[in-house]
Amino acid sequence: MERRMTLSGHVPSLSLIPLGTCHNGKYYIDGECLGSDPILINSQDQPSILNSTIKLLAELTTPLECLGMVGVATRSNQSSTATQQVVIYKLTQLLCNAKESFLDGGGAMLAVLRRVRHTLKNEPLSSDDNISVNHSLLLIRNILHAPERPTQMADKRQDQQDQLVRILLAQGLNRLLISLLACSQKDQWMVTVLQLISLLYKDRPVEIILQLLDENCTHLEPEFYFDEQNQFGSKKSEKSLKKLSKYKLGRRVEMKGNVVEYKPTDESTLNLLKGFTINFIRQGYNTLVGQLHQQMLKQQGDAHLQLLDKSHFLWLISYFLPIASRLELSVEHLKDVLTIDVLCYLTWEAVCQTEELEIYAFQHSTFDLKPCVRRLHLCVKAIREYLKTLERFSRPSTSRNANAPKNFITRLSGYVPAIRDLRQLFLLQLRQFDPVVQSRRYLLDVTRCYLLYVFRYSYVIMNYFFFLYYFSSLSR
Repeated sequence: MERRMTLSGHVPSLSLIPLGTCHNGKYYIDGECLGSDPILINSQDQPSILNSTIKLLAELTTPLECLGMVGVATRSNQSSTATQQVVIYKLTQLLCNAKESFLDGGGAMLAVLRRVRHTLKNEPLSSDDNISVNHSLLLIRNILHAPERPTQMADKRQDQQDQLVRILLAQGLNRLLISLLACSQKDQWMVTVLQLISLLYKDRPVEIILQLLDENCTHLEPEFYFDEQNQFGSKKSEKSLKKLSKYKLGRRVEMKGNVVEYKPTDESTLNLLKGFTINFIRQGYNTLVGQLHQQMLKQQGDAHLQLLDKSHFLWLISYFLPIASRLELSVEHLKDVLTIDVLCYLTWEAVCQTEELEIYAFQHSTFDLKPCVRRLHLCVKAIREYLKTLERFSRPSTSRNANAPKNFITRLSGYVPAIRDLRQLFLLQLRQFDPVVQSRRYLLDVTRCYLLYVFRYSYVIMNYFFFLYYFSSLSR
């Protein structure tokens, strides 16, 4: 809808758009102002105005977690908590409004994506261009992260998050993210790209993605799923999705009483998400992991570089490695993922999280243990998927190993038993398991990881200790 008003003589004016009304000391935003984003849509030919608008919206939609507003209700000062709860409520309503405004036909989101595409054409990017791309990605991330307004509707097919994911992928976010990961200045926005990708898969267990890939669609070209006109061009894909209707293909939502509810996801959204997954694994996953691993090493122990949440990196490993294995890719697609340095980092992080949880457990009333418990479980799952993927590549009969560089997998497998901390890690985690704060699922994952390690590398370890004993006896 056009938001222009006219002055005398029918001269168009944007300055007279009714943004809201002040009444009794409060400012009420006009409903017409919330319906769309006219400046984003109508200022494509005015880069300075468009960039300033995107920057403003990115700052206005900053998640509450980034503002330090989450968890304030647990503080002891009840008078300040009441005031803060009012602020949190108003900010939450603002974020809900922002999310809904980007669902209005998708015009505002398309304007943001177009701006990023246009900017990337000017490589190498200037400092201002880098800032512009970052603000655009932050805005998309914030809108994806924004909460949904609670609804009592019985029909939950109109899930806002799924609508937003469908709009983004249908408007070409797939190719845009691949272009961003291929850009020479990708380190400028690598963290935001990871956060954005994690939100696309929010509340979607990896089993759902694996079910989608099981219908013989892993061998299809990316264009099969989505063409340049945003149209779906294959009846075979639609039939495959119908076969999957017996599964709970949707977003997982935790309810009260530990009951899990699945919100059904539209078939077109599943189709687009499947195509994005395949493209990302083939063209962007290896680059993203390699770059983020280097950044994690740089920020280790440096308080000024703590830009990347460890949980996001651990999730990236544990979530997508099973998918990469299912796609039967060659090891070239994972050459920066399946490295001994990455495994050493995962082991070191798991040891640190195990020790940190043990320390915080004695101060349970002071510290919230949930983030530490979650990171530790992610460490275990990341190590498990790494070892499982390495084991699959080690099978001589697998087609994915046919094009692997000679001795690469063999050499990598030979390094694993030499990581002494990895050998002791699983025993440490089993010994320190606390059923009060840790789940049985975590215990099961640790046990599986330990058994996988023992059965795969026990003979190597025995030979290792045999040679140590042999040479030590010779030196006596």
